[in-house]
Amino acid sequence: MIVFPQGQLGNQLFGIACALYLNQTGSSKVYVFVSDIELQEKIKSLTKHRLDNSKIIFTHSKSIRLFLELSFRFIENLKKRQVLKSMVSLLERFFVTIEIPWESPTDLSHSFSRKVVVRGYFQDVKMVTRLSPESKRIMAAIIKCSDEAVEPIKKDATGVHIRRGDYLGIPEYGTLGVNYFEKIIAELPGIPSRLLIASDDPLALRDYKVRENTVFLSPLNYSPLRTMEALASCKRFIMSNSTFSFWIGWYVSLHGGTVIAPRPWFKTVSVPENYLYLESFEQRESIFD
Repeated sequence: MIVFPQGQLGNQLFGIACALYLNQTGSSKVYVFVSDIELQEKIKSLTKHRLDNSKIIFTHSKSIRLFLELSFRFIENLKKRQVLKSMVSLLERFFVTIEIPWESPTDLSHSFSRKVVVRGYFQDVKMVTRLSPESKRIMAAIIKCSDEAVEPIKKDATGVHIRRGDYLGIPEYGTLGVNYFEKIIAELPGIPSRLLIASDDPLALRDYKVRENTVFLSPLNYSPLRTMEALASCKRFIMSNSTFSFWIGWYVSLHGGTVIAPRPWFKTVSVPENYLYLESFEQRESIFD
């Protein structure tokens, strides 16, 4: 079986988690595509040393990826034109797209065994919580910062992730405002030894107060993976409403840290109850721009 995740780093990690979950529940090998170049390199390095798993194969073959993308595009075009329905039906026995980002792979896994390629976003918190200890170890190793120089900030550092990017063009998702983050920071007990504030939008960082020991992780200087690694090293983490934030929160929580998550997740979009919320997450009322 091939797991073909869509989207950027956060969703790539959900694709890997889905592959690990399917590996737990079946006997066949699972191939998972990784499109983020830095993530590819990190997994390659970790696989050589610690992540050997005979049933999970990480791949990023450009030729196979192109073939799969063209195959899905071909099926979608046929469906739109409502032609060759018998061919579409045949192809869909082997190729499936999870149309809704948060449609549950745990609910669909019984039918995955009949598919060759599963494409989607795989945003299912139940799948993540049901990962085996070994699968969780693999996910944690992928997220963990490989630079030991970051280790000292774990003692009392607080991380903040501000999601902008394509959310600015999706008003129904909503972007959390400065007031949301500043209010939570002001209410933190004690004074953090270091405050790491990161965003995918360098302009967004200009709106935040400069405190003693504040470090701004600009996307101009930090790649998404390096940003994730740094924030995951913190003792406390203030999330945005994004899959990128979720995985940082998952890692911090897994290692006994405090995670604060916004509720509701989106401004107007309806999502399943407890969508991307772990029981360990503390929830605060969202304040959208």
